[in-house]
Amino acid sequence: MRGFLIAGAIGLSIALMGCGEKAEAETPPTPPGQSIPEGTPMPKEGEVMNKDIKLGNCKRGAELFGKNSKSEAQHCKKNLGQNVCEKYYDKAACG
Repeated sequence: MRGFLIAGAIGLSIALMGCGEKAEAETPPTPPGQSIPEGTPMPKEGEVMNKDIKLGNCKRGAELFGKNSKSEAQHCKKNLGQNVCEKYYDKAACG
């Protein structure tokens, strides 16, 4: 009998915790049409693309066009800097 009471108390506490989490999860999301507050700076061109994608582009460019491709190296250098450029391309291509 005591075991049933303990099990019931544990089950009730778990159920109450679950309800509390559900209430938090049901908070309505920000509507997609909501306007951006005035004075909020806009991201620079290409800034939205994250660093992982940029790194992948540098690596893939070196694989496809070769480590001495100046145009690809310059694009990589512009996005991620000299050190990353030299990781995937020749120093001469990174210039």
